[in-house]
Amino acid sequence: MKPPCKETCHLQCHTKYTQDQRLEIHNSFWTLGNITKQRTSMVNSMTKIEPTQKSMSKRANNFAYYLTVSDRKVRVCKTLFLNTLGVSESWTNYALLAKTIVTSTVITEKTDEVILEGFLSHKILPRNSHYERFLTPKKDQCVFCMQYNNASHEKKVHLEGSYQNHIKNKQISREMKRADVEMAFKNSQLTVCDFDLQSVLQTQCGELSVFYYKRRRNLQYICLRPSHFRAWNAGDSMHSCIEKKKKALKSGHVYVPSQWTRIVQYSKKTETPYHVREMYFPEFHDFNILSAEMGSNFTVDENGDVVTWDDIRVLQVKKYHKYILFYKTDFESPNFKIINFRRRRRGRPLSENFSLTPAYSTTLCISSEKKKDLYH
Repeated sequence: MKPPCKETCHLQCHTKYTQDQRLEIHNSFWTLGNITKQRTSMVNSMTKIEPTQKSMSKRANNFAYYLTVSDRKVRVCKTLFLNTLGVSESWTNYALLAKTIVTSTVITEKTDEVILEGFLSHKILPRNSHYERFLTPKKDQCVFCMQYNNASHEKKVHLEGSYQNHIKNKQISREMKRADVEMAFKNSQLTVCDFDLQSVLQTQCGELSVFYYKRRRNLQYICLRPSHFRAWNAGDSMHSCIEKKKKALKSGHVYVPSQWTRIVQYSKKTETPYHVREMYFPEFHDFNILSAEMGSNFTVDENGDVVTWDDIRVLQVKKYHKYILFYKTDFESPNFKIINFRRRRRGRPLSENFSLTPAYSTTLCISSEKKKDLYH
């Protein structure tokens, strides 16, 4: 959700809705789940303003915008409307265009009664909207969900219990995140962040066929996003913005790794640019050495149970328990289990002096063949 309009707004929108009410409207909009329902909701919240005097001007139509909470529908300015929903102006344009396409197909001429009766009695099997069939956003697929969806009937029966528990945990995790985001929105001392390892950026990159026969250099980048400043929309993700920016470049090609810094930083068309931090070899450390110094017990908890890390759903660290990890394998579990990775072994005293060891002493070099391909 984006900031509200200014206090100088001619509709005085800041007096009509509180931040909590705006957040409720924002969450309700994104809970709809698919773009068709969202566009319908937007169109229903807009009313065309008919001019008092007819004019030959080709100026675009004006619309009045409304937000509804607790069955109370109040007119607001366009800025507050878009910022509360967390969308850009192109969303309203596409929503109105989709409505125009649908309504333009309505039959206006008088139809024979027999034909009309046959049409009304004909049964049409329900199908998903064409927006859902062709414009489904690309996203990472859960391995377990894919395994369940592709399984045979007998295998699905066997996996049903685990699958339902998996779906339940997914819903609970989203509810917990939403609650954390709302809490962070109200408390400036609390920060909720997403860490997302993005796809590899390759150099050289572009539409030239010669690039497919070259050895390319890979760049890894991780995205850190404060959740309470980000809309709940996969289309606003950093990866999507970068891909759009890359395609919009005049040259359309990336020849050197340093170009990615500018592309990522200014991939957003509006709001504050992304802050890009380039990492150099002295900033990378060998945590395997540190782990061996601090302790190596990460497989057995205090109850003597084997810890399966793939099953962990909640992991918690506390400032005053620096050698203990608290974890849960189920979101609904009332208590945390404990891993004491500092647990002493016989005959092996544990050090109290820790230091970070650099992972690399010099700049990493690439092969001469790859260097040649990058230059030519």
